[in-house]
Amino acid sequence: MKLSKKLIAAFSVAAMLVTALSVTGCKKDDDDDDMIQGSNKNYSINVSASEVNTDEKAAANRGYKSTTFKHRGELVRFTFNNSKNDGGVLGFIWDLENNKEKLSDGEKVNNRNFFVLGLATNLTDGKIQYYVSKYYNVKDISARNFGAHDGTNAVKYTSALAETGRTCENDLTSGFCDLVSTSAEKVVIWADIYPTVNNTQTHKAGTTDPTASFTGGWSIDFYKGTADSETLGEKIGSTFTIDPNVTGYVAGSASSGTQIPQNYLAVYANVYKDKALNGAWFLKHDYYHDDVVEE
Repeated sequence: MKLSKKLIAAFSVAAMLVTALSVTGCKKDDDDDDMIQGSNKNYSINVSASEVNTDEKAAANRGYKSTTFKHRGELVRFTFNNSKNDGGVLGFIWDLENNKEKLSDGEKVNNRNFFVLGLATNLTDGKIQYYVSKYYNVKDISARNFGAHDGTNAVKYTSALAETGRTCENDLTSGFCDLVSTSAEKVVIWADIYPTVNNTQTHKAGTTDPTASFTGGWSIDFYKGTADSETLGEKIGSTFTIDPNVTGYVAGSASSGTQIPQNYLAVYANVYKDKALNGAWFLKHDYYHDDVVEE
């Protein structure tokens, strides 16, 4: 059976639209200012101080860029191109769940749950600091503290749920933690984010055995890096661990049918008031058996 030229043309247009969406992600889920550029594995930001919202009520200008990747973890390279003078956060979001919610006026919005790792410049002390947080019920990704600051919408993981005796490296409630002290203008740091598994298997970069037992937690390792290089340098500090009581996942074995979570990824930036931010993200590692979902 022969297809008409019009039908073939329609199929061609549909195919191009699917391809475009698979590469760039869904634009309506991103920030309106387009402050973060890029797609696939490479993203960047270059915002001058004059471009930042200087409204006296706004402490920062926030940007968000969704990806079409659904991964169990990611090895991310963060690059600060001007750490001496820039002021802001390069962030990475993982385990991102998008749940559509219908509002009273009939409009549908994304209701997001996710973890975020933020690397921040500290202009006073010449340090790069970091924080790790979990958020629930986020409707406005560009809102102050993702909307959790007023307690009416989004909910941030709170100190009431924290275990006692945790150090800064393992605490989702302590705010910013020191990562490295540096006088360099360009600073490159790798973060390896991976599901924690039992015993000898650690399901981080290079691990290929899918039968290791998943504990239900997440782990993060930090490494020094070099500009434009895909080689990891010296490890920085100890492993940051997030326990199952925070993630909500149940321990089990991949071989017995327990699925390691595989949710969306995104990049995030927070440019401080009256400051600039010039940086980049590179997503290097796709974990085993976590097919890229192009939706």
